[in-house]
Amino acid sequence: MTLAAFLDHHPDAVAVRLARVRGSAPREEGAGMVVAAAAFHGTIGGGQLEYMVIDAARAMLAQGGARRDLDIPLGPEIDRAPAGSAFVILSHDHALDFLLVAQGLARGDAAYIGMIGSPAKRARLARWCRDHRNGLDIAALTCPIGAAILGDKRSEVIAAGTLAEVMTALAHRATRATICRAAT
Repeated sequence: MTLAAFLDHHPDAVAVRLARVRGSAPREEGAGMVVAAAAFHGTIGGGQLEYMVIDAARAMLAQGGARRDLDIPLGPEIDRAPAGSAFVILSHDHALDFLLVAQGLARGDAAYIGMIGSPAKRARLARWCRDHRNGLDIAALTCPIGAAILGDKRSEVIAAGTLAEVMTALAHRATRATICRAAT
């Protein structure tokens, strides 16, 4: 849906813009979205940051606020996800995908990190990580996702394969955690 069509359906909305970005962030300075009471258009990177901003924008709509500045540090302070989480990156933007994957891999504590794509996209990500993320290792990344059922590119089959990969990774991590606790 275009922004114009979104605003036709949701005339009461709040424009959100990342005014300043320091360090690593899922989106660049200037990225924006528009938030209405029951919908939104665009993204500032997803996750807890986006949820917090959507909540603040909807509070502004309810209270009639004109402007609000938020200073939100990214990282463990906002709970983005607990250790052992699974991350599946499915955006429409390769640059955003690469940023999100790099954030997940840099944590070093995910049970699963998967990205929709192809072997060629994985190779581009590896080069990007080498050149822009100090050689960040992508060995822990599953890309393409859902590859357990090889050769079938139907979206429902890829989704089922991805679910199987995530469930397997989470079960494996839970088993490892139980073994570690029992040994101490």
